[in-house]
This record gives sequence, C-alpha cells and structure tokens, in this order.
Amino acid sequence: MAPKAAARPTPPVLPDSFFRSQAWRQATRALGLAPREAEVMECLLRMLDDETAVADRLGISPHTVHTYFERLYRKLDVRSRSQAVARFFAMYATMSPPPPPRLTPEDAALRAQRHHTLLAFVSPDQATPR
Repeated sequence: MAPKAAARPTPPVLPDSFFRSQAWRQATRALGLAPREAEVMECLLRMLDDETAVADRLGISPHTVHTYFERLYRKLDVRSRSQAVARFFAMYATMSPPPPPRLTPEDAALRAQRHHTLLAFVSPDQATPR
C-alpha cells in the first residue's frame, strides 16, 4: 500500500472585513503591492487560485491575471501561489499592530460623557470628574 500524500495545509479563512481594514492596507503597502496586485493577492487569500476564477471576479482576462501572478511572485520572491500566501501570512504575523484611530475632540467629549454617566450609574460618589 502506497503512503498517503501529506494533506495540504489550509490557510485561515479571512472575513470580508479584513480586506477593508487598516491592517490589510498596511500589509499590502509593506509588500509594495499596487492596488490591482493587492486585489489579486486578496483572491489568492480567498482561495481563488485558478486564473479563470480570479479573472471572472476582477473582470480582467486570464492572461492579465497570469501577469499579475508573475509580478506577485517577483515582489514576494516566491515561485508558487501557495508560497505567495505563506509569505503574506509570515510577513503579516511579524507586523506591528496598526495604531488606534485618533479621536476627534467631539468623540473624546462623548466618550468622557459616557464614562461619567456609567460611573454615576455604578457609584454616584465617583461620577464627578477629578
């Protein structure tokens, strides 16, 4: 009986919100990806590794997708789609988290007001600002 081939590791499924996040933009900038290259990388991360499937999703020809795959390989210094995905996750794991969003003065005032309201609900003697 022939030994079974090792199962191909499955990358984590990323939610749609990830591809709209600041972390995604930071990662694609760190890799030096152009906007369309980032879209192709997104397709790879969504497990669309067939050129025709990627072309259909992005509305471009399979030949153009092939060209984008080659560009990604060069930029990531890899030779395959699975290596490109692995390289992305390896780079992403070493990134520092994005800074928290800045609060506008109005947001800061609203947050302080909510904080003091909560304190008043919990213990009235701690509700006054110090």
